[in-house]
Amino acid sequence: MRNKMKPETYLNRGDLDNIKHRVISYGAGTQSTAMLLMGLTGKLHSKPDIAIFADTGGEPKEVYDYLALIKDYVKKEFDFEIITVRKKGNDIIEDLETPRISKKTGNSYITNSPPLFVKHNDGGKVYMANRNCTVTYKIEPFHRYMKNIFNIKRQKPEQEKCIELWMGISLDEMQRMREGTDWYAILRYPLIEMKMVRNESIKLVERFGLPTPPRSACTFCPYHNDNEWKRIRKNFPDEFQKVIELEKSIQNGLKEKPALKGVPYFHRSCKPIGEINFGEEQYDLFDDGFLNECDGVCGI
Repeated sequence: MRNKMKPETYLNRGDLDNIKHRVISYGAGTQSTAMLLMGLTGKLHSKPDIAIFADTGGEPKEVYDYLALIKDYVKKEFDFEIITVRKKGNDIIEDLETPRISKKTGNSYITNSPPLFVKHNDGGKVYMANRNCTVTYKIEPFHRYMKNIFNIKRQKPEQEKCIELWMGISLDEMQRMREGTDWYAILRYPLIEMKMVRNESIKLVERFGLPTPPRSACTFCPYHNDNEWKRIRKNFPDEFQKVIELEKSIQNGLKEKPALKGVPYFHRSCKPIGEINFGEEQYDLFDDGFLNECDGVCGI
């Protein structure tokens, strides 16, 4: 049996002294599902109080179906709640399809944009737009709900960190670890403490008689590599068609004076997503690494 990583190796002295609540950042993916099940069956340092799924509105059907299955399972087996939270107002797709016009410059722009690939109008240079979607559709709704249910107010000098926020990152992805910046919460990485890798997380979930969790990310996420794009096109043609239509809608909405100064695309080749032979073309500017940014954490 592997030696467990001690929390003292990445936590500061005293961080755990005043913890009152333990919250799972749940993404309906592999690692966060394994972490949830381990926590509920007493295989981690403590049991969670609640799990929160931040819904962007852009996840694939397989993720929403799996979320519904796991919600029912943990409610029936453990009387445990997974709470879904969303941004107030439009979801990510609605925002992508309704660009705004700047009163100051007259430029058209998308609020809270994902990291789209943009082919510049002047010379065709390709760059990646800033990723603003995570904060708006994941982080803010998540923390708003968490602060509300635990009655977290503005910080006072005597207040200490009182929430453990469990992140579904496994040992093979430990480069994604980071320190939290919220005064009321610390980030905890139970799978890394247990030295578990992704494949072990899959096997653990399957031992509960549950299906393998899907990869959790928006259907149109520009971080997809070609294998993921091919999988979506082959296994979910209806959803892939919606991605094609969404890309066209974004481009049409930004035709007049786009703030991006170019044409946005979901794929790094800067070609229409429906015309690409995934894996059979060469790309010079970006590698083929799917960063898995939204799998259970997405910056929360």
